[in-house]
Amino acid sequence: MTPGEASKQGALLEIDHPYGGKRYPAQLFDIDQGVAWIEYGWAEDDPMERASNPIHMAQGLVKATPNGWEIPTDAGRPVTIRRLDAHNDSDLIEELKTFNRGDRYRARDVIQQDLSLTIPSE
Repeated sequence: MTPGEASKQGALLEIDHPYGGKRYPAQLFDIDQGVAWIEYGWAEDDPMERASNPIHMAQGLVKATPNGWEIPTDAGRPVTIRRLDAHNDSDLIEELKTFNRGDRYRARDVIQQDLSLTIPSE
């Protein structure tokens, strides 16, 4: 399974990026050599509730690990992606469930337009 497949199935994910810290994608997609995601708040009707920079990507070969996935970076520390665990992350999971993830197909279009890339069909 890939990170994009997990997101499509509704898994709640955590991304730890060496430059951006921890992120929680509302929707995440596999792209050629990496992943692209959009954060919670992007689909809200009130523009003041939206994240100021909700669209991101990590480029590199995605490798499965025992805890999720890694994407190597030139920072010396990989981008890591993991599924949130109901036992260890229950409070965070309950909080994220209160937010709107938005329509996955619309999220795909928004990411493609913003990053000027093509996301492979799912």
